[in-house]
Amino acid sequence: MEINLKSKFKFLLFFYLIYNFTLYSQDNFQIKSGFNLSSVAISNGSNLDHPSGFVPTFNIGILLNNFLDEEYSFEYGLIYNIKGYKVVDFSGVNVYNYSTYLEAPMSLVYKLPRLKNIEVKFGPYFAYAIGESTRNSIMKENIKGKIGNDLDKGHTLKPIDLGLNLGANYYLRNIIFTINFGYGLLNNRPGGGKGNIVRNISSQFSFGYQINFKKNEKIKKK
Repeated sequence: MEINLKSKFKFLLFFYLIYNFTLYSQDNFQIKSGFNLSSVAISNGSNLDHPSGFVPTFNIGILLNNFLDEEYSFEYGLIYNIKGYKVVDFSGVNVYNYSTYLEAPMSLVYKLPRLKNIEVKFGPYFAYAIGESTRNSIMKENIKGKIGNDLDKGHTLKPIDLGLNLGANYYLRNIIFTINFGYGLLNNRPGGGKGNIVRNISSQFSFGYQINFKKNEKIKKK
């Protein structure tokens, strides 16, 4: 594959900015895990049943925190995240759908000045689907879905999801407790969802352990 000069320049510029960003910041590394209460929002159609409730799933991953100053930091990482929803079909049987993503959240974090153990954060997430399965309350057997953008080929879940996160961290020394709410901005169903817009909704409750692996000099103040 041939890479043109413009693409090379953008690639090198990106890593130059990342290098300088991390060089002049103070970093810590977080390992986290927890559970989700997930569902979907369905609008503009009647071909799909509306969710009757959330389903419990789980998440696990790593986060890196770059401190910009004493109050603000930038948090990003990689999360193995399972989302899903429950619907009731026409015969009254509960149907459970689970979607597995590799998710990259990026959030601006603000430490509350009067409550130094509490932070609030907001930012986008980018997710790549790696699996989907469906089961009902009678059969108990998982049926695998197909990931792709072509409904005519039997694809049931789009590979890309993009959304927004809003959350808070509470620190107890090196232990971190996190509450996070995520809302998908994209329709995750191929072929336009047969006229429906289906977006992921997820409430995440997790705890983690923080490792301070880099201690730089004091950040220069303006």
